[in-house]
Amino acid sequence: MSRLPFGVCGVVVSAVALMALPVAATSSDTNAIGEASVFDVYRRVTSSPDLPRVYPTGGRQGIPILSMSEDMETWPDAIVLTHVYGYQTNHGDEHVCPATPDLEGPWGVPGARDGRGATLDPFPQNACAGGGRVENDSAQTLERWPKYHLAGRRLCRLNGAWWGCEPRLPVVRELTGAHCAATVRYEGENEYLPGVQIPPFSRCEVHWPITVTGEIITLVYLPYYGPPEEKRRIAAEIERSFNWQDGVGAEAPSRAVAAEASFTEEQKQRWHVGDPLPLGDMIGVIIEERGGPVMFGLESITAPVTFRLEANKTAPDDAPGLIDGTATLVQGEAFTRDGSPPGRQSPLKLVFPSTGADRGTCTVALPKGFRYTVTFDDDLVHSGPATAACSPSLSPITIHLRRKVCELLFRTERDGVPVGAHIQVLDSEREIVFEADTTAEADCEVSHVFTDLQWRKNVHVRARPLDASDERYGDLVTVQFTPSTIPTTVRVRVPPILPRLW
Repeated sequence: MSRLPFGVCGVVVSAVALMALPVAATSSDTNAIGEASVFDVYRRVTSSPDLPRVYPTGGRQGIPILSMSEDMETWPDAIVLTHVYGYQTNHGDEHVCPATPDLEGPWGVPGARDGRGATLDPFPQNACAGGGRVENDSAQTLERWPKYHLAGRRLCRLNGAWWGCEPRLPVVRELTGAHCAATVRYEGENEYLPGVQIPPFSRCEVHWPITVTGEIITLVYLPYYGPPEEKRRIAAEIERSFNWQDGVGAEAPSRAVAAEASFTEEQKQRWHVGDPLPLGDMIGVIIEERGGPVMFGLESITAPVTFRLEANKTAPDDAPGLIDGTATLVQGEAFTRDGSPPGRQSPLKLVFPSTGADRGTCTVALPKGFRYTVTFDDDLVHSGPATAACSPSLSPITIHLRRKVCELLFRTERDGVPVGAHIQVLDSEREIVFEADTTAEADCEVSHVFTDLQWRKNVHVRARPLDASDERYGDLVTVQFTPSTIPTTVRVRVPPILPRLW
């Protein structure tokens, strides 16, 4: 314990080193001033609960606060001794806190004393100022605060009557100053536990792990009428003789310690003091964060989004309809203005079935608050631009495709009669892109599938007899290319076989 003189007249305050932390107290202690014999009738203090006052020269009768010596040549003085007790604090609501897995009772408002007795020293205790499941299913950031809005330090209760006194007497100044000095520990510490920002479209478990220390600053004083220069030495001897263990378990340790302190007449004369009296108890709490609010299991809130794969032409009649296929979905930027949702969606393959009630449709759960891009996987038959999407979506998102192929069925004939021939298909630049023979065994027909990626313009086709030279090709037939599910029949005239001249 440290000992140092305090106050204008040298009141000595002996204080135990204070620990920084936990809980509040709500003791129902009453005024712990006590009574003493009246030796100095000219200096007395009233016990008004509103505002105690000092009456220096007689007048209104009051309860005397000091037992003074009959030596009227000295002014009243006092020695003040302090000790910091602790108390068992509450740990918050009973719940599983991942940040404090070993958390046990007692439960209730963190820091509350709830009538528990004092412990010899304050000790830090783990607690949680609030926690639970939080869901923010909106596009804005949501701010959440702990259930218990606790200040970093606070003085919960003053059990004593020295604040507000008019310090007209030196002894009153000393005692009032001792009280004020003890309250300094809890002044200017009005910081509260911070809130936490829950991102848009997210859910998580939020807890406010804290460390709580409950403190009881006990003040006991002794009337002193000795020489001022001896006061510090005497105070040190008196402090060593005190048994602070007497206050353990008491709701008002100052009363218990003062009541149990026993000095002989020889000691009191040697130290120039009267009997110890309780000055009061200050019940306070210190709260410290343990890493700030902690979010566990932060995850995005998803929503089902349905995609439809629709082609402009489907079999058998070229009517629009749903088809099977695959597409790739890629997550883009968030569309929320106030913060970004958590969770990233890796590129996702969308599979559209070919049969059943869900033919051509695909439903996936996507993190809310993001834009997405869906690209159809080219199957050489259909194509389409990238499709924009977002989650959530109130209606199905349609991926529009167009058919890009057409099957041309070439039939070679002469005068309306099928005949075998050799055909050539040329593009608009008169480059040969396809050629084949038609035979009687194949009904003088041959087919080929062309895509609009290859054919931007019309198709040209010609034929010659199988055994004829290239000079015997007939006239070009122009065929308009139109992607379709229905094969287009192209009749190609085969020129006659001319007799050889040699």
